[in-house]
Amino acid sequence: MGLMSGVGQVLLSLTAALWLATVAAAFMGGAQAAFMTMTQATTQSIAADEFRGRVASINTFSLGGAMAIMNLTNGSLAAYIGAHNILRVDGIIFVAALLLGLLAVSGRRAYGRGPALEVQLA
Repeated sequence: MGLMSGVGQVLLSLTAALWLATVAAAFMGGAQAAFMTMTQATTQSIAADEFRGRVASINTFSLGGAMAIMNLTNGSLAAYIGAHNILRVDGIIFVAALLLGLLAVSGRRAYGRGPALEVQLA
């Protein structure tokens, strides 16, 4: 879903036709919604029962804050370099970061299910 999200941004940045832009935006939005849902579900499944609500709210607020700051930054830059360039660059950076992250560690180890990351909560 993360890969589809970044690719959707790049596709949206490359089109000028309204119907194609609508398809690209729907593709991007659907992928981002699924990506965010899976991230929230993974975060909640890792948290201990007594901390699950707090972990979910910290996760939601921190991601929402980061998105708001990036939207403000991107909106400010769009006046100078164009929205299509921002979408393209952000999409490429996101896809690159995602692929590098996949090379760095397996999903099982990143989410604490591998033997290297077992933690006991008292």
